[in-house]
Amino acid sequence: MAFLYLIYYYNLLKEFKTFYAKIPYEILLKMLVLYNEPHIHQAKELVTQKLEKECVAKQI
Repeated sequence: MAFLYLIYYYNLLKEFKTFYAKIPYEILLKMLVLYNEPHIHQAKELVTQKLEKECVAKQI
């Protein structure tokens, strides 16, 4: 399952290099860990919020 998410984010990275290249790989690894949690829906929301905060912080 984690491998599929890794492929998914690799494809996103290829498609949206300018945006996703700003995200550190540590955050992507944390995302993979969170996505494997039992409460996947909550984990996805949490990760999305964290990513939005990180990206906004880096743009300012």
